[in-house]
Amino acid sequence: MSQVVVYHPAPEHFCPHAFETTFEVSVPQEHAWAWLNRIDTFTRGQPPGYRVEFVGDRFEPGVCTVHHGPFLNFAGVIGEMDAPQYRDLQYFYGSYAIGLRLIRPTRLQFWLRETAPGITEVRLRVDSHVRSWMAGAWSLAQRLFWPGLAWQMRKELARG
Repeated sequence: MSQVVVYHPAPEHFCPHAFETTFEVSVPQEHAWAWLNRIDTFTRGQPPGYRVEFVGDRFEPGVCTVHHGPFLNFAGVIGEMDAPQYRDLQYFYGSYAIGLRLIRPTRLQFWLRETAPGITEVRLRVDSHVRSWMAGAWSLAQRLFWPGLAWQMRKELARG
């Protein structure tokens, strides 16, 4: 399949915003990759009012997904995948957090690498267009949200 490319025009008065974080899990890279690419990793356990949907039964380029609920609609398509080290999700124009006039996510990328036997580093990056005065709040929201994914991944992979 050819590479998926989504056009992301920046609305007037928006600026680019990037958030990156890294964490480690005590499992081989292939196990971390498998967990990160299971549909149920993202669909189960959503708080009331929120839901993640996929058009397809597995992660692969071209599969559409949407994470939606009060104050957010992150609709996108799985882009490039290079197992077991890289996955790209590009959000469609019109995806938003809080409100369409404030924050528009454009891309979510994951990189995995085994740093030692049985230890995998997971790096993620969220790109968005934001109103400049919202950049600090959006960074704070990301710093509060993503440790939950790290915690969930560690917890579930420790169970085996």
